[in-house]
Amino acid sequence: MKKILFICNSDSTHAMSWVNLLKKTNFEVRVFAVSFSNSNNRFLPNWEFPTYVMEAPKNRSRIKNELFVYFLSKILPSSILKIIIQRYKLRERWLKNIIKNWKPDIIHSFPLNIGGKVAASTLKSIEKDLWPSWVASSWGSDIFLGIEGEKKEKDNIKYILENCDGFF
Repeated sequence: MKKILFICNSDSTHAMSWVNLLKKTNFEVRVFAVSFSNSNNRFLPNWEFPTYVMEAPKNRSRIKNELFVYFLSKILPSSILKIIIQRYKLRERWLKNIIKNWKPDIIHSFPLNIGGKVAASTLKSIEKDLWPSWVASSWGSDIFLGIEGEKKEKDNIKYILENCDGFF
């Protein structure tokens, strides 16, 4: 059975559409939720896929499968936790560990400025011959960050487009 790891937001209908496409296939699907768009780690109704999150969601009622949590307790406020996660690249370290241990055949990151950024940052720390196949997706407007955005965003999108194996 092939393994695919989606690197995206868990509160995105776009993400759920992609993941649902593989529901009745021979893929083992997992999701690495990257966004702090909501400190409650929102999940769409009937989220059915094993998912990695940085902090425990307050409401797990929508999650119908395994949840792998990096920070189990709510010792720190989300705003402080977000700073610690970004400063020490904890998200990237954990994702690197997941890629090395679970060994997905494919990673699919989206959008470019969220999932793509985390995937790129993580993969830079892994020898290229050990990378899984990498598919990146744009949601449309995020590609303009590579044209009109800050230099850091442009460089990130350029890196993604030059190094991914497939692009939607």
